[in-house]
Parts: sequence; structure tokens; C-alpha cells
Amino acid sequence: MKRTLAVILACTFLLATIAGCSSGKTSSSSGTAAKEYKDTITIATYEDPKTMDPMESNTVGISLVTRQIVEPLLYEDPLGSGKIEPRLATSWEYLDDLTLRFHLRKDVTFHDGGKFTAADVVFSFKRAKANPISASTLVYFDLDNTKIVDDYTLDLKFTQPYAAIFNTLGGGRCSIVEKAAVEKMGDAAYARAPIGTGPYKFVSWQTAAKITLVRNDNYWGTKALTKNVVFNVITEGASRVIELETGNADIANSIAGSDAKRVGQIKGVKAVVGQSNRYCLVTFSMQDKVLSNKDLRYALSYAIDKKSLANAVYGDTATVATGYMPSNVFGFKEFGMLPYDVAKAKELMKSAGYENGLTIDLLIDGTDEFKRCAEAIQNMWSVIGVKTNITSMAVATYLAQGSHIQAALRSGNANEAGNIFIIYESAFKDRLQSNNADLDKKLAAAKTILDATKRKAAYGEIQDWLNDQRYTVPFAYTPSIYGVSDKVEGFVFHPSYGIELAPIKVAK
Repeated sequence: MKRTLAVILACTFLLATIAGCSSGKTSSSSGTAAKEYKDTITIATYEDPKTMDPMESNTVGISLVTRQIVEPLLYEDPLGSGKIEPRLATSWEYLDDLTLRFHLRKDVTFHDGGKFTAADVVFSFKRAKANPISASTLVYFDLDNTKIVDDYTLDLKFTQPYAAIFNTLGGGRCSIVEKAAVEKMGDAAYARAPIGTGPYKFVSWQTAAKITLVRNDNYWGTKALTKNVVFNVITEGASRVIELETGNADIANSIAGSDAKRVGQIKGVKAVVGQSNRYCLVTFSMQDKVLSNKDLRYALSYAIDKKSLANAVYGDTATVATGYMPSNVFGFKEFGMLPYDVAKAKELMKSAGYENGLTIDLLIDGTDEFKRCAEAIQNMWSVIGVKTNITSMAVATYLAQGSHIQAALRSGNANEAGNIFIIYESAFKDRLQSNNADLDKKLAAAKTILDATKRKAAYGEIQDWLNDQRYTVPFAYTPSIYGVSDKVEGFVFHPSYGIELAPIKVAK
């Protein structure tokens, strides 16, 4: 019998009751057999981390693992309610527009026994700001003037008012690492065996196969209900579904929209589908000589059938993008679905000087999702005489080989305009390879505006510019989809696959 998909609406969490106790059995006063629980949660995940150093990467697959090990000062509700949850900080207050005072927990130790203090916070932020990958995230942190008041009080300084500060502090790149451990191990070793303050400790990592964690019994908060967590790396989406069918996985993440219905029909398994902050887009390098031709960018945009693309890759779970950030984010501006017009695209190809066609390189990561997207776009562009060479590789590896980015596919997952539009900043140095000084100034200025109405207007102007220039072609807003066994208790939906595993246990 078909199972009904569990659909979570925009601002609603699916809260399952946490039953029993950490001993592995529930008590029974009726004389019936006590329920027994597994000592391991097994998760089929789509991505083998390139690193487990939080400042090096912030993808959803990596964050699923690292957020169990390392923690930030606070979390902001990812569904946009504005609610902020304390973590390593207990409270905070503005001393002035450029100074935010944090009061830190005094009962926290790192996994190796070292005490957590304000010095670890400053070290973590300085380390992240010095790294080219995460530097743009902390660009407005004035760490030279940041003051450690005492071991558990910190005055964090900024170079300018910063509207997105709480969203930024709750992100993975602002996770707190142990100063002594990193200095002893070195960055490379730490990236393979991270030490944090979280509810789980790192045990082992078999590259492209398995990551194992164990409960942190000295955790400052509520202890994890299950002793062990195993992440099995299974890159093929269909294979993750099979893991659910066979009972080899209790939870599977990144379920394809086209597989959600199938998952919901598996006996003893449900598909949990909810609104996310994720959006997918085609990017054109702002430094590429060929793609500097605006008519060509418009032609490529018109030649993509966004609705067909979204339906083909994501089924009926995704919606067609109608703007340059997720529609549920503050400041979103509606442009409607970018038109699909082959005749107009051919006309623009001619005016751009490419009536006889051209070849474009399209870079993607190795996920099934983007492989399908790339192949669909390749077919659509061929109609207007564009040959597309698809390369599947990490951006850093591609650039390290001396290759030049032209077009690419990327997804974003953020719920604050400044952090969404960071991809257009020259300092970001990713697929877009931005190099527009005027745009940099507009983006920087918008982040300083604390008044909500004025900030919304500033981001509206930026979105007008993006829509005119067409350096990106947003095509889909995609949900987060999990496959979850009925034996799992305590699962709470999260829009970016950053599940909290500590409250979860699995019945035998």
C-alpha cells in the first residue's frame, strides 16, 4: 500500500516524540516486553567529505557530519523565524553598533579534555578569516580589536555594522575548534580527525566508504541517546533508497525528488519532505571573455526550459525559481519564471556573433542531481547550436589543474540575503569568479543596513542588477527530502540536512 509522504510546511518542524531512556530499553509496568534500541544510528549519506575542517567547506553533506562534532556560539532558526538558540554562548548583547559581547559557557570541555575558553573562539575566527575559502564569510570581523575580557567573556568587534551577524555566527565556518589541538595537530591532520565540543566524537574515517562517531559522555548538554553513529557514503541516489529497503540504513539524506514517491511506498519507511532554503542555478564566469557577451548570456538563458528541467530532475517536489534567492527569504524579489524562448535565443546568438554556434565548458560536481541537470541543459543548448563539454570535478581541483571556468552548476542553501549573494562578491572566488567593483560596493553596503525596510530596498536593487546582467540563471527551488525508518524516534526535520542526531534513537 502506498505510504503518504510526510510533508512539512514552510515554518513547521516535524517533531517526533523522544521515548525511552539511554539504557537501550524502556521500562514496562504492564508486564509486556520492554522495547529495545540499537546502539548505532546508520545513515546513508550522499557525499564523502573532502575535509572535516569546518572552515574549509560548508556543503550540506559535510555539515551533516561536522555539526555533530563541532559547535558554533549559537544557531539561528534555518526556517527564517529569527529565533536564536544559544550553544557555546549563553547570552549576548550589543555594547554599540560595532561591538557584540558574548558570555560563554563555563562547563564545556573539548573531546580531548581541554577547557573551552574565549581564546578558542578568537583563534577559530582568526583561523577562518585567514583561510581564502572562508575569508569572505568573516570579512567584517575586526579580530585585531576583538577583546577577551576574561576566559568566558568576549567583545567581538566589527569593521562596520553587520546585519547578518547571527546568521553568519550560526554557520559552519564559524564553528569553534580547539586552539591547542589545531596547533598541535596541524591543519591537515585536524581536517582528517576533528576535535570539537559536540555531542559526538570522531572515531574513524574510511575515505569514500564510512565515517564513525561515538557519543561524547562528557557533553555539556543533554547526552546523545544512541552510542554510535555510522555514515555510509553512498553517492548513487538509487543505492541509498536500496539501503532503506533492505534495512541497512535507518536514515538516508538527499533523496532525489523523483525517488520520494518510491521511498514513501517502502514498508516501514517514510519520505519526509520539507521546504528548504536551497536553490539551484547555472553560473557564467564574470571573467570569461566569451561569456562577457551579454547577448550570449541572454541566449543561453532563453534556451533553458526551466520548468521542464525542474520537473525532469526533481519530479513534482521542486518549484521553478522565480528570483535570485529562495522565495521564503527576507528581501526576495519576484521576477517570475525566466522565459523559455528558442526563437529569441537563436536571434540573440546571431547578434552575439555566434550564428554558427560555439562550444562551452560546463563544470559540475559529481552528484547524480547535477549530472542529470547538466545533460538536460546540454540537450537544450544544442538546439541553438551550442556544444557543451561537461566536466565533473571539484572547483578547487579543476582550477588547480590550470583549467578555466566558463559555465557551472551550483546550489546554495542559506536563509539570509547577504550570505546568499556572497557568491557575487569578488572575494568569494568560486564559479562566478566575480570582478565587479561596483557590485562589491553595493553588496558591502547592504550588509551594513540594520533598518529592515532600507535593507530590503537595497537588496531589491541588487536583484534588479542581477536580473539585467544574467550572470546566473536560477532554475529550481528544491526541498530537503529524507528517507526515515519507522523505527527511528526523535527525528526532527531540518531544511539543509543538518540533522541533530543526539535526540535520535532507533528501535530494534
